[in-house]
Amino acid sequence: MNFGFHINKKGNKNEYKEKDSYPGSSPETQVFTFEGEFKKGFLLQGAAPSIIRAFGGNRGVMDLVYYGLTAFTLWSSVVLAFGYFPAFLGESRLYRYLVIGLVFGIFLFSKQFARIIEYHKETQCRNCGMSAACEEFKKPILKKEISPESITITLTSYWKCGLCGYEDTRTYHSTYNAEGKREATKTLADPVPVEERKNP
Repeated sequence: MNFGFHINKKGNKNEYKEKDSYPGSSPETQVFTFEGEFKKGFLLQGAAPSIIRAFGGNRGVMDLVYYGLTAFTLWSSVVLAFGYFPAFLGESRLYRYLVIGLVFGIFLFSKQFARIIEYHKETQCRNCGMSAACEEFKKPILKKEISPESITITLTSYWKCGLCGYEDTRTYHSTYNAEGKREATKTLADPVPVEERKNP
């Protein structure tokens, strides 16, 4: 499973068995931990806060825009590939290149827009609710537990709000059976709406 960051191995099976870092684990269970790197930036990261504000921080609307852009690029690609624009085929080569470039540009923007949605989710403070406020202050930790029955992967990331100072630990759990099929996924990473925090 790819959590979107590079990992550096920290320790091995024998090390953990000797230190008994995980008491209660069966002898057949292997536990590994890895230290990740801070998430890398992306092309439109500088403009992301402004784009998020333009949508009022509404992830549902932003998701709809992303799906619309993706559907448009797929439809346009099919149209261009099968030549359903006779007039387009008769135009000059420059015109055809401009149209193809436009479709390709929208495709690239949709990919960047998906990163903006992810950025909005990651940087929204779960305490004050402000968008684009949090940054990672400690490298993430990945733990992988392997047993004869299943594989459980746990990612722990550490965020801090630059506005209210709230430090947030977020965990993601995924469990796979022996055949490699996902059995369960639990994510403790979504920001909690201000209303829910005030009125639990």
